[in-house]
This record gives sequence, C-alpha cells and structure tokens, in this order.
Amino acid sequence: MTSQSIRLVEDIVMPPTSQKSLKAIAGIVALSDRGATLVGPDGTSVELPVELYQVLRVVADELVRGNAVTVAPHRMKLTTQEAAEFIGVSRPTLVKLLDSGKIPHTKINRHRRVQLDDLRAYQVEQRKRRRAALDSLTTTSYQIGAYELPMHYDVDCESTVRS
Repeated sequence: MTSQSIRLVEDIVMPPTSQKSLKAIAGIVALSDRGATLVGPDGTSVELPVELYQVLRVVADELVRGNAVTVAPHRMKLTTQEAAEFIGVSRPTLVKLLDSGKIPHTKINRHRRVQLDDLRAYQVEQRKRRRAALDSLTTTSYQIGAYELPMHYDVDCESTVRS
C-alpha cells in the first residue's frame, strides 16, 4: 500500500487491550531523546533516526493513555467528507470554505481534494484567530468593569459570599 492510498479514517490505531507490553515500550522510549536501535526478527539492527524515534515516543505515550492514533503524511489528499470530519465541520461548510479560498484545494473533474497540511494550517490559523478574539473580549470586559465577579471569596469563613 502506497502512502497516497492510505485512508485517514481507516488507519486509526486503537490502543491494545493489554497495556503491559505497551507500558514497557513507552517506559523505554521515554528514557532518551537521542534515539535507539531497532532490532528486526532476524537479528538485523539499524539505528533509528531521531525524528522517527520521537514519533515512536509520542505514539507509545498516546496509546498508553488510551487514545487512538493516526499517522498520515502531510501531503495526503483527502476527500471533502474526510476533510470535513478532520476539522470537525459538515461537508457543506467545508465546501463553502474551499470555494471561498480559505482552504486551498484541487479539483479532479467534479471532485475536490484537500491536502492534510492545508487543513492543519487552517486549524492553526483558526486557533490563533479564536485566541486573539478571546483576548480582545477579555481586555474589553476588564476595561468596562464587566470582568469583575458579583461574588467575593471570604478567606476567613472559606465560603462564597454575595456582595
């Protein structure tokens, strides 16, 4: 299977039911940032590049926490349905984002395709915009005095008292 034929939804790795060996692996990979040696079933060994070792650390840690993991190339192209699911919107909403130019895409005949790295870039930008809007709202609320709570905390009796 080539990297282009990997489907994002189909290649989700669920945490194993038995955590014993996974916890041991996570413990071993957590010991070093420099890398490790991979030994194959035939005894052949090869040094893992640091980048691959770091990915292994993250994957092992997430699986130990009980989280599912997806590893996909950033150049992977997704259908509009897959892209919509990835960013958590409906397909019609995604199509509006594509048509407005907010997320780049390609069109093959009538079918749109979206690169995973373009979706990640959109998510990062949206996070920044939401954060800036929240910071602005907090600043404005504080300036007009609306950020003060109608209650205060009475340290002596350790209870909340209405002002």
